[in-house]
Formats: sequence, structure tokens, C-alpha cells
Amino acid sequence: MQRRERLPERGPADRGGGQRGERAEEGLRLVDEAVGAGLAEQTAVLSVLDAEQAGRPADLLRELLLATEGGPDGA
Repeated sequence: MQRRERLPERGPADRGGGQRGERAEEGLRLVDEAVGAGLAEQTAVLSVLDAEQAGRPADLLRELLLATEGGPDGA
């Protein structure tokens, strides 16, 4: 289900007043749910790697970051 499909429909009398707190809470709940699901999926994907393999992408990303920011090895 797409994120927009889970959002409550706005009625003709709904101008955003009074229910803002409820909507904010619902929005935060949906964000927490989506982030949790994303992290669970990433964990499942990475679970096939051993510790050394899992560390390689982090090392490569660190090198790229240093190169783009002009760090120790980047000009």
C-alpha cells in the first residue's frame, strides 16, 4: 500500500482545524512504521554478509566522503 493511500481522506468541512494534533500523531506513527520496516528489510538483506563483508561498503563510503570533502586522502 502506498503511503498516500494510508493517509486519511479530507472531507468538505475539513479545513485542518481541530484535528491537527491527531493527524500529526498519525503521521508520526506512519513514519515510525515505515522507517522500522525499512530498517528491518535492510537488516535482512545484510544478514547474508559476514562481518568483514558488511564492513566493506562502510569503508568505501567513508573513502568517497573523504574524497568529496577534501579529507586526509582527498585533495
